[in-house]
Amino acid sequence: MRRLTSFVAVAVCAAGAFGAAAALAAKPIGQNQEFEAFVNGSPGGAEIQVACSPTVTPGGTGHPLPGQYLKVKREKKAVPTYIGGPFGFTGAATAIVAVDQSPTPVATSAIGIVLAHFAHYGRLPLPTTASFPCSGSGAIVFVPVDGGQSAYTATVRVTFVGAPSATP
Repeated sequence: MRRLTSFVAVAVCAAGAFGAAAALAAKPIGQNQEFEAFVNGSPGGAEIQVACSPTVTPGGTGHPLPGQYLKVKREKKAVPTYIGGPFGFTGAATAIVAVDQSPTPVATSAIGIVLAHFAHYGRLPLPTTASFPCSGSGAIVFVPVDGGQSAYTATVRVTFVGAPSATP
């Protein structure tokens, strides 16, 4: 369980390119809402298929195969009853960003790489331009943007599975 800090404002600027895709036909994310996070339909133990060369070396990276997605779903509770794992709480936030927190050489900062920006509950594609390791494990963290002291992130543990394929 991790409390939100205001460092997310920097990540939101980086996520501007994803803002247009967030205009889903779904309910907007609101303040003081409990939510659940998913990667490829799973709230934990999700697999991300990564396009990797058959001759990949240890530490090799690739891009996720198309058709994979990130999702946030509103939980109907007004007050957080269970926070941790795939469950989070928006606090004062009205948006959530999905951030790759995997321990890889491609991570450029402690904040991680923003993968998606959600203004509404629903699904967004996992960007095929992202870089992930060809094997191993990591986490995608769903962070309420400027949620204040009462906001909590949701974390989905993932396993990266190298798939011999052309880079998407």
